[in-house]
Amino acid sequence: MSTSKQFPSPIRLIDVSETAKDGQRGVVFRKAKHWRFHIVSHTWSKSVRDLSEEIAKMIKHETPKEEGMSHERDTLMPNAEYLYEKLLEDADLSDRSCFQELKQLLSWLAGDGVESIWMDALCINQTDDAEKEAEIANMGSYYRNSIACLRPTPWSRQICSCSRPEGR
Repeated sequence: MSTSKQFPSPIRLIDVSETAKDGQRGVVFRKAKHWRFHIVSHTWSKSVRDLSEEIAKMIKHETPKEEGMSHERDTLMPNAEYLYEKLLEDADLSDRSCFQELKQLLSWLAGDGVESIWMDALCINQTDDAEKEAEIANMGSYYRNSIACLRPTPWSRQICSCSRPEGR
């Protein structure tokens, strides 16, 4: 019997190779099935967060509500988590410079064998307070237990690895 503590996994990860594909117009997510993902600490977070919020606001217009239902996360039909992911995947983001930068980064990472990443600005629905609160509470374990934390340098292919504790 294992005595190791189980940590909560992220709600969603970015699928690196699928999002980086030519012709892909949006961000493709996958469920976290294991701790084999990288964290990306990024420098364009304002524009990425704005994009996340724009997609999240679209959910309000795409979500059918039953008569008398509130717009709380648990009462949405279909759920906000699914809609957030679906809208980001289906959105045509090709004209957004932040998406082009993200695709370039993901292409480089895919070439290095990285399968999935967690980036708070996109992997957390920035307008869902309950999701945001839960994910922020778990961020420490995401950083500690991920394969590595990467910090891309803008306008270059240079990626610096955040320091990792000994034995990791």
